[in-house]
Amino acid sequence: MRLSPRNTEEPDVNLTPMIDVVFLLLLFFMVSTSFIRESSLKVDLPEATGQALVEQDKAIDIVINADGQFVVDTITLDKPSNEQLAKVLKKAV
Repeated sequence: MRLSPRNTEEPDVNLTPMIDVVFLLLLFFMVSTSFIRESSLKVDLPEATGQALVEQDKAIDIVINADGQFVVDTITLDKPSNEQLAKVLKKAV
């Protein structure tokens, strides 16, 4: 009596768990490693001197309403002429 040969497959090795363990070990060693600071380089930082503060430009608020009314900072002008507007702007600056 002759038996038929079985279909035998070659067992293959599943590498996924091993790769997972390797990555976990790598992560563990990266996190647990103490990072050493190089303290051999000393830098002398310059100290601040008593310089005068630089004045910054003043912002001017200009609002034009739908009625043609101009508001420059707190000054309200009803339909001003160009000369009036220039005078108020020079005063605001």
